Amino acid sequence: MTLLLRLAVIWIVLGAVTGLVLRGQFRERVMIPFALSFLPFAVHLFYLVYRTGGAVTQGQLALFIGISLFLAVAVFWVGLRSAERGGNSVVALPALLALVYGAGPLLWYSSLQRQAEWGVDSIPNVLYVGGTMFVVVMLLVFKARFGSGNRVQRPRQPGE
Repeated sequence: MTLLLRLAVIWIVLGAVTGLVLRGQFRERVMIPFALSFLPFAVHLFYLVYRTGGAVTQGQLALFIGISLFLAVAVFWVGLRSAERGGNSVVALPALLALVYGAGPLLWYSSLQRQAEWGVDSIPNVLYVGGTMFVVVMLLVFKARFGSGNRVQRPRQPGE
């Protein structure tokens, strides 16, 4: 358990540092870091399909991939719409994707693997959660407004 806590702290610190670096590089282009935030999902999905694709039928595998990619595209579309409006919801969307993906297609796919007596190690799931924590902190630092330096203040009128 302490190892997981140490890894979580490392992922959070690395996410904050990466967010600061990306903030300096990409100023107002939030879609570049937001698109990068889908990397843990893509790697996890690829790893599961590559390692365990033979444990289930082709139809079940296609259904798992299709639903997972549909969720990712839907979350990306919501993030695109939010970024156009200048919203801050792009920060929470990778965590929302991880939650829905984990409670839906991933849980179903894991049960299929257990039925086929082909267990998946928990390490890819732990790494996916860690990667999601990393990108959420990265986006949080990237989108954060520190102090009042970014706000435009109304000039004072005489007599106020």
